[in-house]
Amino acid sequence: MSTLVQFRVEDDIKASLERVFSLDGLTPSQGMKLLAYQIAQAGRSPLVNSFELLPNEATRLAIAEARDLEKIGAVDNRKRYSNANDMASDILAEDF
Repeated sequence: MSTLVQFRVEDDIKASLERVFSLDGLTPSQGMKLLAYQIAQAGRSPLVNSFELLPNEATRLAIAEARDLEKIGAVDNRKRYSNANDMASDILAEDF
């Protein structure tokens, strides 16, 4: 037995869904059905924390500014780390 699930989105979101799913040869209905199966099988949402990975406008501007400063050589003296643990250790060791 199956049941009908419906939801509303803006026209531009629907058009984007159609475009993205069509790249995989799917309709939005088929893509959303696959997403529902994945969630049911995994027992959790694949969306958890995924929105935190998208930078907001202020962050995008800061990234662009940092890249511009790097291009003109304004940040040549910055310390570099090979991994996040080394960076965290260094930050925690600083005296404030």
